[in-house]
Amino acid sequence: MEDLKIIISDRILLRQVCVEDAPLIVQWKSDPLVKTMALGPSTQVNVEGQRRDIERAVLSEDQIYCIICIKKDKQPIG
Repeated sequence: MEDLKIIISDRILLRQVCVEDAPLIVQWKSDPLVKTMALGPSTQVNVEGQRRDIERAVLSEDQIYCIICIKKDKQPIG
């Protein structure tokens, strides 16, 4: 995993998304409620597309793509 930017509080941490997160993000974005509310019901979500989105965001100077994790075990929660 590449060097990630991290912000830490007492119980959670906010870190930059990395390409290894793509399958989990696809799982979240495929949830029917999330898909309808955030993406639109006809939006296609797949791991390869998500990896491309992450790579673009990481290289961008004007985008921040983060993931929230439980500090104790670094488990992503959103």
